[in-house]
Amino acid sequence: MSSFNMFGDEFLEYVGIDVNEFSTQPDPFPNDDVLKAEPAEVITVSDDLLEQLGIASEVFSQPDPFLLETNLSTPPAQPDPFLLETNLSTPPASDRFVPPMTTSAIEEKMKGRIPEATKRTTKWGKDVWDLWARTQNSLRTFESLETGDRFFIIPVDLSSTSAEEMDFWLARFVFEIRRKDGKPYPPRTLYNIVAAIMRHLREDLSRHDMNFLDKADIRFAQFRKALDARMKELTAQGVGTVKRQADPLTTVDEETLWATGTVSTKTATGLSYGVFFYNCKIFGLRGMDEHRHLQAEQFTLGLDQNGRYLQYTGRVSKNVQGGLNHRQVDVKNIRQYAEDANPRCVVNLFATYLNSLPEKQGSFYRRPLANTCPPRCSLQVVGVNKLKTYMKTMCASAGIPMEGRNITNHSGKVTCATQMFAAGFDEQTIMARTGHRSSAVRAYKRPSDALLKNVSNTLQPPKPPSPTKNKVKILKTTAAMAATATTTTTTPPNAATVTSPAAKTPTSNVPSRLSIEHPNGLKITMDF
Repeated sequence: MSSFNMFGDEFLEYVGIDVNEFSTQPDPFPNDDVLKAEPAEVITVSDDLLEQLGIASEVFSQPDPFLLETNLSTPPAQPDPFLLETNLSTPPASDRFVPPMTTSAIEEKMKGRIPEATKRTTKWGKDVWDLWARTQNSLRTFESLETGDRFFIIPVDLSSTSAEEMDFWLARFVFEIRRKDGKPYPPRTLYNIVAAIMRHLREDLSRHDMNFLDKADIRFAQFRKALDARMKELTAQGVGTVKRQADPLTTVDEETLWATGTVSTKTATGLSYGVFFYNCKIFGLRGMDEHRHLQAEQFTLGLDQNGRYLQYTGRVSKNVQGGLNHRQVDVKNIRQYAEDANPRCVVNLFATYLNSLPEKQGSFYRRPLANTCPPRCSLQVVGVNKLKTYMKTMCASAGIPMEGRNITNHSGKVTCATQMFAAGFDEQTIMARTGHRSSAVRAYKRPSDALLKNVSNTLQPPKPPSPTKNKVKILKTTAAMAATATTTTTTPPNAATVTSPAAKTPTSNVPSRLSIEHPNGLKITMDF
């Protein structure tokens, strides 16, 4: 084939050239090397070929108008706008970025986003599953299999367990597990164990396809029915119906703390107890986690048109994690104003404590030093185990009765909500102090004992009539009748006979007697 026919037969038919006739024409490019000629060489097309193609030589010699309108030369290099704004040739004067991080370092950071309490709960739930699986596997026999049972061995490692298998075993798990003492778990605890196992799958095994509690996930429909049945069964048996909650401290308890010097501005220990208690009551700090991470720089003293104040700025807490789910949630920002007329003013208490610290930043709770004037604290931080018992320790030191009461570090926050509730503050104002973001704050509002007593008395049945009051009422009525009888001048034939009592002398101890006798034989006698 002619090398000119590189476009194919369709091209020749399009330009009106007979294919058979064209194939007999001599090849204008007999050597392939011509195609590899240098750009400077010019390939000459014969006039015969142009005439056969129907192209006039004058037209063929004209320059291509497309080439005239289009500049095919290499454009000048344009500067990159990113390079104009960013100078990559020289490093910045300051350390703007941290050194490159390794994958393992990033993974540790991601694990750190989970609170320690949640990690412990997750491990506890998985430990319950492991012990149950090993125990039940040792007891299972082939005779215990029923028609329709699809699985026999309970998996301990859940990394490759299918959703169908998890649904099968979880339904049995919630009915078979027990506490160490053999008693059943309360319904809420049972639910929390299941949630802990689900967190283990997601966080530890990266099994994000497992959501047992999602009502839209039909793969675990049988398990959810089993869990619902078990929780209802436990509630009917009275398991978990009594919720153990922290009790609030009363105003009498608080007065006792001050009166005994347990809370005081004169001693370092009294200051330490005082700021702990009022961190709970005024700023709504939780039992342990918020106290442990509290920093001195979170408290500032200020002055505005309303007077002196203490400003507390919160950080990470249970209700404010600061992550993706809490990006629209603000941290606590509470301002407590001073009461100059009160010698126990909380602002003065905190100001004295902050002055007693060896440094104005870092951990807030420092070990109080004994026998120092003015009160001073050491650099040593109060330990976690010590902080856990602060509320009980100060109440025991003050001699506050705790029998029948559940006094814990959480009692301070409960006291905050309870006293504000009793004072008539609305729920939103209470939530601003306690840090709650839902109706869960209502669980912290405890009615006072006096209020409970009033409610009880109101709902009691009506009291029976008093016999003493009835006797007095009869005497009064009879006396009135007697007075009427003695003033009557005309007595009907069938009227009662009234005998007036004799006058009683001051020295006489003999009672006076009033007698009323009716004609029908009825006689009423009263002594005065």
